Amino acid sequence: MSERQNPYPQVRILYITRDDYPTFRVDINVLFGRYLAEMGVDTTIVARHNPDEAINPGLALKTKLYVNSTKSRYSLALKVWLFNVITILRYGREYDIIQVRNKIVLAVLGLLVAKIYRRKFVYWMSFPYPEDDLIRVKEHGRDLGLLRSSATYIRGIATRFILYRVVLSRADHVFVQSKKMHEDVLKMSKVLKRNVTIVPMAVDNQALTDWIPQQVTMPSDLCIAYLGAMDRARRIDFLFEAMTEIVKHHPDAVLLLIGDCIEANDWAWLEKKATELGILESITKTGWVERDTAWS
Repeated sequence: MSERQNPYPQVRILYITRDDYPTFRVDINVLFGRYLAEMGVDTTIVARHNPDEAINPGLALKTKLYVNSTKSRYSLALKVWLFNVITILRYGREYDIIQVRNKIVLAVLGLLVAKIYRRKFVYWMSFPYPEDDLIRVKEHGRDLGLLRSSATYIRGIATRFILYRVVLSRADHVFVQSKKMHEDVLKMSKVLKRNVTIVPMAVDNQALTDWIPQQVTMPSDLCIAYLGAMDRARRIDFLFEAMTEIVKHHPDAVLLLIGDCIEANDWAWLEKKATELGILESITKTGWVERDTAWS
């Protein structure tokens, strides 16, 4: 779209996200990479580089990516955090909007830099991470161990205060994922209602049009399929409980899990649940697969 055809002013966004990039997130790839780009919004993604190029959407988003150079999980987390800090401090003043997605502590720095340089600050909240920490300790504290559960609880309390009392209350705008999240944000922070917008996760309409069905082999004549991420917070273990009833009437039934866990220990937890219920042999997990294959 040329400048003459584009009725919108040019806007530059520095977008700091918790997700690796390239990502499968439609609200990043399609919304910012295609539709907002056509409206004159120039977005630069700041994230850790995702080495799995198979999910690269191929969209023309500018990036500032940290390339993994360590095998240590904690060392990597620290290096990525420092990379984000340096990027915000170095480039923040060059953008019209500093936008942070789900990175609560970094959001404080983004907010401060935005205020210093008189830029707009936006927080994108797609998941309530403080609440997830507190629920995880309440329900799985014994499995986590004393040290880890204590650290997780302290993190949940601290980030909840920072998110609702500091970040959201002072943000120029907040995007949330659902009506319930919208209600919670208004109740727990001082952000004005007019400054909160609901943007549900969605699907790419163009992808539906371009979808090419694939030949796939099913593991059973009776499959119950789940498609998506399987992180512990999704609580898909309730499907395992349902399967215990189904296999009583249909012993050959299979729960087909299309996707995977981002964290390996989350899948270990699900395997343990399935084993305890005696249905591990009735579960088939594909791992991450191409979109057309997954939909097929």
